[in-house]
Amino acid sequence: TFELVEPKPFTLDGTGSSPSSISFAWFSDDDFANKSITDAFSSSTQAMVQAIKTKFRLFVTLTSPLACRDTAEVEVIQNIRLIVPNTFTPNGDGNHDIFEIFNLQYFKNATVEIFNQWGERVFKSEPGYPTPWDGKRGGQDLAESTYYYMIDLKEKGFNNQSGYLTLVR
Repeated sequence: TFELVEPKPFTLDGTGSSPSSISFAWFSDDDFANKSITDAFSSSTQAMVQAIKTKFRLFVTLTSPLACRDTAEVEVIQNIRLIVPNTFTPNGDGNHDIFEIFNLQYFKNATVEIFNQWGERVFKSEPGYPTPWDGKRGGQDLAESTYYYMIDLKEKGFNNQSGYLTLVR
């Protein structure tokens, strides 16, 4: 298992040496479910890792009189830490006017909900949080106060997050 702190695409390579010929083929779990082993051996010797959590299988074929085949699994987990501010100031000055959650873009289906002190939901995002909360409800500015957020990452293996934030005008 490889754990990466900074999420970014990277390449896994299969290499080796032997008196005989060796071939390598990477297969993600998604590919493996949709293709045969024969297809795996005709695929690339490299795997591009772009997902948050991916498991790959490396198929190795040794060209010899025995025509040996073997597999190895590599699990890649991109350890993404959300950075959630505890204050924002939607006053139109161009600084901290939205509730911006850093690294949330890696969770394409995540949703964010904001509640007031009475538990009333005042904001719910679309999947992926395409429009961050601007401190309004129904187009009207909300009062300075403490609000509570719930972030549902909708990603297996990652915990949802919740906490509070202060809206200051």
